[in-house]
Amino acid sequence: MNVYVIVPEGISLNDNNQIIPSFVFRQVLEYLSNILQKDSKVYFAPANNFNTKYFEQNIGLQYLLEILKKKNMRCQTFVAKSNINNYIDTMLNAKLLLDQYPNLKDIHVELVCAKLHSKRAKFCFENIGFKIKTTHKIEIEVIKEKIVSRLWYYQYPIIHKVYEYLAFIRDIFLVKFLGKLL
Repeated sequence: MNVYVIVPEGISLNDNNQIIPSFVFRQVLEYLSNILQKDSKVYFAPANNFNTKYFEQNIGLQYLLEILKKKNMRCQTFVAKSNINNYIDTMLNAKLLLDQYPNLKDIHVELVCAKLHSKRAKFCFENIGFKIKTTHKIEIEVIKEKIVSRLWYYQYPIIHKVYEYLAFIRDIFLVKFLGKLL
């Protein structure tokens, strides 16, 4: 049995102004749907609502279930709740998921996220206490769409890469030099 941990990757609006997973998150979930087996378990880390009524992890779950229904597939899914009012970054994604599902500390998991985010996500999740068996690094094709303003840089791969690099330096600094996980 494989246990997958999904790092939410943002939300967007479609042409009907309905909230959907961002183009990054959709491609991550589509990749996941192609590797899932029926005894797989999928955990969605808690994330943000970007001032809407909908949280990334719930939107992602709905999208994944729609894909699996079309493929006549099922798997066990677990969705962590976002129970704080602050912005939830990658380190906090990991901490809140482990707080709600402490059993994940005792098993090896497969981390699934965008390639640009993967090195930092692995660092954050491992420093919180996850045992990462493998990291699935999904190559993303940029699609122009109405993404939430907080994630504007997703539309610009070079800027996105710089953002991830700087955020990774911040996370390393917090963990290694200040001894803080958050």
